[in-house]
Amino acid sequence: QDAFSWAALMHDLIATYNVSAVDYLWGFFGQWEGNATMLVTLNNSGATYQGMTLNKQYYTTGQYSRFIPPGARRIQATSSAAAVLTTAYLDRANLIIVAINTDGAAHAVSFAVAGTTLSASATALPTRTSGSEDWATLTPIAVSGSGFPATLAHNSVTTFVIPTNDGIFADGFD
Repeated sequence: QDAFSWAALMHDLIATYNVSAVDYLWGFFGQWEGNATMLVTLNNSGATYQGMTLNKQYYTTGQYSRFIPPGARRIQATSSAAAVLTTAYLDRANLIIVAINTDGAAHAVSFAVAGTTLSASATALPTRTSGSEDWATLTPIAVSGSGFPATLAHNSVTTFVIPTNDGIFADGFD
């Protein structure tokens, strides 16, 4: 699969089948396998190691694993656009939203957090992986009330981290 099909599969496993972990069996192999199926390619010349290449699957997987810490809880997230797959998570310090745009066109979307109002100074910190970007840090987005707008690039995975320094999401965490 390509990296964005892999991201959509991760979303489906998490959102539809409630898995709590995803294992990438072919995480790394030598360059003889090509870069289409692995997270990391180990480069060599004969028996001499010459470094490694981080492949697109590494970055799309990292849109989850880099930003969602162990112990974070998945919360309900829905999308009104069939081409946009969304999951959301809470931990003691952050609200994390992962949005996958499976479409060949950009989508303007609005995220709303039900059941609470975010602090007046809340800011969403987006990071995107697309065909031409790997964990690109995007311009922070001011959160207004309980939501924020964003534009999702075509065929991309964007993770939004909203720090909750005031602890508004801490209730219910052990």
